[in-house]
Amino acid sequence: MKKITGLLILALLTVFSLKLSYAKDISKRFYLSPVFGEYAFDENADLKNTKTFGLNFGYYFSKKTGLEATFLIIKTKDKAKNNESINVPVYNVNFVKFITKIENKPNVYLLYGIAGRKKEGLKNGFCFGIGFREYTRKNIGVDTSIRLNYLLAGRIDATVLFGISYLFR
Repeated sequence: MKKITGLLILALLTVFSLKLSYAKDISKRFYLSPVFGEYAFDENADLKNTKTFGLNFGYYFSKKTGLEATFLIIKTKDKAKNNESINVPVYNVNFVKFITKIENKPNVYLLYGIAGRKKEGLKNGFCFGIGFREYTRKNIGVDTSIRLNYLLAGRIDATVLFGISYLFR
């Protein structure tokens, strides 16, 4: 739990320390965002917390709303199997709603949707989170988010992600 708290503090500091500089109309555009970060498994899981990498892909319906899919690959160790290395795929499909605007630019967003993790069968559930996405160049921006996956199997996993977001039509 201490590691999750530390990750949340780090992500919040990152969100509020970024310099904002470029206004961008994002409506009716797609985006692709390679991401990396830290994945913390539920305390009752037999998996070690570890770094992760993956991809966000989404579409903005308007300046304030969008739909996003996130796919992560987590290379971790299974404590129940003598620390055997395994890959655990994780997915989220989320509705994105921007909640603040600075200089007429959407930046802080909420996300909520479905989540899943595959390890000995698919564990489905819900995802909730908060993030920051700001386009600082013509079609390039920064992205960071904190996500909690509430899996129906009674597990709660946390993710802190950082990435570079690319806009395209």
